[in-house]
Amino acid sequence: MAPPKKRVRPLQQGALDGFCGIYSLFNAARIVEPNLTENACHALFATCLTALEERKDVPAINITGLTLRDLLFLNRQVFKPAFGIRHVRPFVKAKPRSLGHMWRTFSEVLAEPKTAIVLSFSSEDWAHWTVVQDIDEKALWLADSDGMRTILRKEVSIVKVSARRPLCIQWRDVFVVRRSS
Repeated sequence: MAPPKKRVRPLQQGALDGFCGIYSLFNAARIVEPNLTENACHALFATCLTALEERKDVPAINITGLTLRDLLFLNRQVFKPAFGIRHVRPFVKAKPRSLGHMWRTFSEVLAEPKTAIVLSFSSEDWAHWTVVQDIDEKALWLADSDGMRTILRKEVSIVKVSARRPLCIQWRDVFVVRRSS
């Protein structure tokens, strides 16, 4: 009898490219501007790539992904003029004192309507940009390009990845997206 076939785990969107950062901006923009259509997103995506070409080798982004500076640049150059979307970095001057402090800050921010949090997190072997659209005491609720639904509080750190806490939020890369007043 032949041995059972080894099943291949299918690749998902993002497995071969570094565009999760751009998707995080679009997902945040759709929270802030709920009437943003898919057609408008297609046009804006092309605008984003054109804007990035002035700064970076766009094909290289497929491998390396986008940095915080790239995302803030795109927000200023593309999303702010189109929708009046601005960003604020809550931890730019000081590291959160604890995960609880970060959680409370996120809760206060997300209490405002049409507000989203863009953040980067990492594990031992990968990093990813995502959008937090809601929060409760146990989880961050995501609008994520890779299909993730939550980040559980019990599994996350703001210091380092460990066996007990396999995800680490990169607190320096957190920014809040909302409409300009």
